[in-house]
Amino acid sequence: AESALFDGLAYARGVPVTYRGEGYSGLLLGAFVTEGFFDLLGTPAALGRLLVSEDYAPQAEAAALLSERAWRSYFGSDPAIIGTTLTIGERLFTVVGVMPQSFAYPDWGADNDLWFPISQLPEAERAALNQRAFGADSRVLARIGQGADPSEARLALGNIANGLAAAYPEAYAGWTIALDPLKELEIRAVRARLLVLWGAALLVLAMCCLNLSNLYLVQGTSRRREY
Repeated sequence: AESALFDGLAYARGVPVTYRGEGYSGLLLGAFVTEGFFDLLGTPAALGRLLVSEDYAPQAEAAALLSERAWRSYFGSDPAIIGTTLTIGERLFTVVGVMPQSFAYPDWGADNDLWFPISQLPEAERAALNQRAFGADSRVLARIGQGADPSEARLALGNIANGLAAAYPEAYAGWTIALDPLKELEIRAVRARLLVLWGAALLVLAMCCLNLSNLYLVQGTSRRREY
């Protein structure tokens, strides 16, 4: 019954990955996504192509999509990036596309740099996902079926949470499953970043005011000494 409420489901797992290249070497943030992830979101690649079914095959060449920010920051917006290989960890990944600047999902609290097929998830991360009550940077994306009521979907997810808590109380007691509109989550993420920038601006302003007050204090002390 729950499956009839949704006409699409996808999963993304966030993992920091180590990139080694000529212009930059260091940690990048990657999202390992299930097949159909990009179909649900409906955003085409700005350059090249999206991940396709063939990329998820067991013997498929490891494929990667770049974010526009990563493409611009680390690869100089090189249009010839498609088809080149990147060293990620100990493996080579072929760049198949670049996403548009407007596409930033999932938001991990930091910018996502790359997307990979979940079939390429490192073995240690894959083993961890089989642990019950495993906490990780993960997102589940669902599209509510045509004519379905979001309240019905929330009720169904609540039933799933209750069933898990009853079957595995040591792992899932007290857990809930929330259903939030994607647009609302995007607005929250933007708001959080704006608050950080606003706080940083206030800090800089406070430091400037403090420096200015110190300047006035020194000048006032100096003038008193003159008299």
